[in-house]
Amino acid sequence: MIELILILETIDDKEHHIFPSSNSLEDYLATINLCDYCYSNILFRIDNELNYELTKLYNKRFLKKN
Repeated sequence: MIELILILETIDDKEHHIFPSSNSLEDYLATINLCDYCYSNILFRIDNELNYELTKLYNKRFLKKN
């Protein structure tokens, strides 16, 4: 099973959103303003194991992180 976990944090709150595909993640990201959050991260899990290479790739692609 593939999961994309989006972590968004403000000064007062931390949110976790789980998506079954990159399309649903991309649709959700289009509805929010990332500048409203002081921290954001995407984790990519396959069969309950974190995949670091895909995590890095998705962060770079969707959150413009190096």
